[in-house]
Amino acid sequence: MGLRASAKKKAEELQITGFARNEPNRTVFIEIEGEEENLEKFLNWCKGGTIFARVDKVESEYTSRLKNFSNFETY
Repeated sequence: MGLRASAKKKAEELQITGFARNEPNRTVFIEIEGEEENLEKFLNWCKGGTIFARVDKVESEYTSRLKNFSNFETY
């Protein structure tokens, strides 16, 4: 299972909404909303990568602007 599919599974487990998409530069962009504690858990999970995806770095930015995603999607 790749990073986006694994991220979807983890996001659903943590009741996080948003999306993950591949970028042209071979990175994955993830935008999420949820409880602060669960967001931290998700970010820590991202830093570990998956069996099939190596994570070199994770950049995060917090904002108070909500988009009110209804679920977690992958693109």
